[in-house]
Amino acid sequence: MIIINANAFLDARGFRMSDLIIENGKIIRILPAGSADPFEPEVINLQGAKLYPGFIDLQINGCGGIIYNDAPTAEKISYMQEINSRSGTTTFLPTLVTTTAENIDFAIDEMRKFQDLHGRLSVPGIHIEGPFISPAKSGIHNKANIRRFTDEKLAQFTAAHRQIAMLTLSPEQFTVKQLESLAASGITLSLGHTACSYEQCIPLLGADKCIHNATHLYNAMSITASARTPGASDAVLDSGIYAGIIADLCHVHPALIRNARRCLGNRLYLVTDALASAGAPADFKSFSFCGKTMYVKDEGFCADENGTLGGSSLTMNIGLFSENDAINMATVIPAQTVGLDDRLGSISEGKEANLTVLDSEYNCRLTVCHGEILYRG
Repeated sequence: MIIINANAFLDARGFRMSDLIIENGKIIRILPAGSADPFEPEVINLQGAKLYPGFIDLQINGCGGIIYNDAPTAEKISYMQEINSRSGTTTFLPTLVTTTAENIDFAIDEMRKFQDLHGRLSVPGIHIEGPFISPAKSGIHNKANIRRFTDEKLAQFTAAHRQIAMLTLSPEQFTVKQLESLAASGITLSLGHTACSYEQCIPLLGADKCIHNATHLYNAMSITASARTPGASDAVLDSGIYAGIIADLCHVHPALIRNARRCLGNRLYLVTDALASAGAPADFKSFSFCGKTMYVKDEGFCADENGTLGGSSLTMNIGLFSENDAINMATVIPAQTVGLDDRLGSISEGKEANLTVLDSEYNCRLTVCHGEILYRG
């Protein structure tokens, strides 16, 4: 494939008019526009349209009318991939929220089937969000399934480290030895749904510690209680670990998003925390999640009858893409978070040809994944 006349986002260099030569699913050459042969087979002429790296979403519970938890099959992952491609997302972590041991076991087996067929670059694994969390910060999660982590589960998870990309947890449900073993296996450990204090969290957070990431910063975690009582969110900001944030302007106040950006810099990234309503028809207004009826609000978030937030209707292309920093927050930073930035996250020679074209209204017009067209709008 050859892509010509692309206004390509080339990292810190910003947008540049470029031609891309793609072979075997990888970008092998990036040339100034007009350099490539426009008469070669499989030429795509973008005529100056903006070309972005494929978006990476590390937390997505569902989309297109379905919830991953309900039946986490390999077929459902393929369906989610199809729906995500319509918004320019080429890599994602299907997210399994607090559930039974049997459902987790099933999800791991089905993820293995999917990866055996498709590899790990489009779907690096499951994001297991709970059940090893604080009951006091369970949010929409089913408290009946919250429990402590066990050494038996440790053996299972470390053996399945290629199927489990991320684990959201609260530290009081683990021993330090268990956390160290999980981190050593290659699973990205993420602080979230936690009532733990600053003092409980801070020894575990950092590039050289067990926990390198935080799940939907500010949401479902202890926050500053007073001038003398910082919370888990303050530990995240103080430690400078990676953190995902739901930037729909409903889950988190814009001032807090700005402050997090100042503190974390290029370690803050975007997630959708999307539910079934993301990418669903406009008349899709309610669905079941965690045993509750969720309602799709006009503002774009989802909540139960009591107003408890339960995720969003966001897709990555309608996040915050008006600034270069926001593009990085949807591409290279999440790739770094899960250790895949050598293959994904930017338009660079040698990297996977995961690309998306957005129009001036940020509607997705083309999605290319590993050098093949997944969606054309």
